[in-house]
Amino acid sequence: MNKKISALVTSIAMLASSAAFVPTVSAQAESPRSADLSTSSFFPGIINQGGVGSCVACTTAYYQFTYEARKALYHYDPRANTEFTYSPASLYPQINDGENWGSWEYKAYRVLKNRGALTVEEMPYDGCFDMRFYKDENNIRTYYSDPTRINYITQDDYAYNNILLHSTAKDENGNRIINENDFEKVDVVGGKQRYRRKGEYITESEYNNLSASDQEYYVPVYGNNYTEVPTGLYWHVARTYRAIPRDEQALFNALKMRLDSYEGWSICSPNQDHASKALITEDTTVDWDTTDTKEIEDQFISNIKDALDHGKLVATSTSFHYLDFEGNTYLKNDKNEHIVFQNVTQYNRFGLLRSGHEFTIVGYDDTIECDINNDGDTDDPGEKGAFKIANSWGTDWGNDGFVWVMYDAVHEESALDDCPAPPETNDGSTYQRYPAFEEAYVINVSPQEIKLVSEVDVTSQDYYSLSVDNYSFHSQKITNDIISDYGSTPVVFSGPIYTDITRLCGSEINRKDYTVKLNSDSKYHTTKTIVKGIRLKDDKGNIVSECSFKNGDVYMKELTNNESLEYTLCVNFEKGDLNYDHEINADDYGKIMEYFDILNEDTNEDEKNIKIGEKFSSFQLELLDSNDDGIIDETDSNYFASMLNS
Repeated sequence: MNKKISALVTSIAMLASSAAFVPTVSAQAESPRSADLSTSSFFPGIINQGGVGSCVACTTAYYQFTYEARKALYHYDPRANTEFTYSPASLYPQINDGENWGSWEYKAYRVLKNRGALTVEEMPYDGCFDMRFYKDENNIRTYYSDPTRINYITQDDYAYNNILLHSTAKDENGNRIINENDFEKVDVVGGKQRYRRKGEYITESEYNNLSASDQEYYVPVYGNNYTEVPTGLYWHVARTYRAIPRDEQALFNALKMRLDSYEGWSICSPNQDHASKALITEDTTVDWDTTDTKEIEDQFISNIKDALDHGKLVATSTSFHYLDFEGNTYLKNDKNEHIVFQNVTQYNRFGLLRSGHEFTIVGYDDTIECDINNDGDTDDPGEKGAFKIANSWGTDWGNDGFVWVMYDAVHEESALDDCPAPPETNDGSTYQRYPAFEEAYVINVSPQEIKLVSEVDVTSQDYYSLSVDNYSFHSQKITNDIISDYGSTPVVFSGPIYTDITRLCGSEINRKDYTVKLNSDSKYHTTKTIVKGIRLKDDKGNIVSECSFKNGDVYMKELTNNESLEYTLCVNFEKGDLNYDHEINADDYGKIMEYFDILNEDTNEDEKNIKIGEKFSSFQLELLDSNDDGIIDETDSNYFASMLNS
């Protein structure tokens, strides 16, 4: 979250969490219905995930979280600046287990609930940041991702094909995709300036001195015109899909806008790899009240439409192999736009071959028509009504990044007896009809009233092994962790892990002990974590209490596999100690006077509250309430004046 958003959220005294969306079972409306959330100013526009398996992060962080956060701020204050977009780059490395592959919605939602997300301004997204590696027939040379064309990177490839990003340094929606310091101009083609990502060159001798694992991050550079003439240079590939966000201020601000809850529904997939559920939340699942497949599918479709009617973008996934984008004839609906009439997937004797893909349902229209069986009319069951989806493959895909999906395609069996059969294959596998959506999720997001935050400052060999537990006397434990599949690839991390522990405070922050416990649990890897410090911070980022584990230049606390470090920090300050140094001094008096000067300004109460919210933390306001009556007024002013005079 950038400063503009953070400042607005700070001014919120108290906001209740968004009410959970609960779909209702209702009779089909007599008149056709429609909704299109992609036309809303809250919708961020189409993104291109590039060569990275970040579809879940694009759907949950970029589309859903951005939409809900913009909406939440606007509903609080229609004058609020909602021109921000959350970056898949901040979420994806936290849910991919250190590899460039897919992930799961529940992992994404856990991170968005515990930690929030960074904006594209704070952590730009570069869909070209992945470099896939292959070996030649002699298993000698590492080369760029297209082995059918070349087996090395040339200077031409570097300048044009390999690291070329976009025609400008921003994508089509104005979102910066890389930092200005990370790109350079190449040349002008067709009147458009081209850019490439900067890289680090090393010499062959430097390359030879690297370990085998480090060498995998470098690609040999050959001469132009595809001649195998080595330049003697190697180019460094930054695998930024492993780049865990570490900007302290950005991570702290991210806590101020977070996911409250999520809920979803699912239908059975043909290969029965998961059960159908009428409700999926973080804590529970509920079965449908019927076992009839078509009834379940009809209710599933109805739930999605109801969610869209309530202004909710819907995350969904399936084994994505939409028929009209697989070399078959493009069908058009009555609006002359591409439409999917059925989804198919590929099987062989070992089972399902196609992996899943995550995308976003942004609308629906009951009046959309498509002549699926090509009989000249659209009177048959299943030929009316479609969902509108937003994909993350850029605006060159589908209908400028969108596509229509017939309601009928969601069903395991088409309502049309003569629905076209899936195509045949030549490799012994088969195509089979497959539901266009298998699961559907909506989220609730709101600004968070933060009072106290714990910080654990670490350097670790495995980010995914770390979790933080937070306690206070007679309070519920707050756990901040990353869900990692065992066998994940370790990722080095150095930076803070922040946890909002406001729920531990109760009615007041002061006069309490807060326990922070760092756990290092790596089942399959030997790992080491150095703990630099444990701190408590107020909502402005000021240190309230801390323990530093540094003695000179040496950090004294190390954790290895399955070890933990627990430390209790005391918060106990006199009234008026606004700089938390356990002394009432001139700095405190200056801050106290600043508050009452604002209170006495000849402006309206809203302006005063905004200014106070920008300059004072919740804990500082608590310490200004000298008599604990919940009001900072003349009585408190007189108390501090007498203290100063004495």
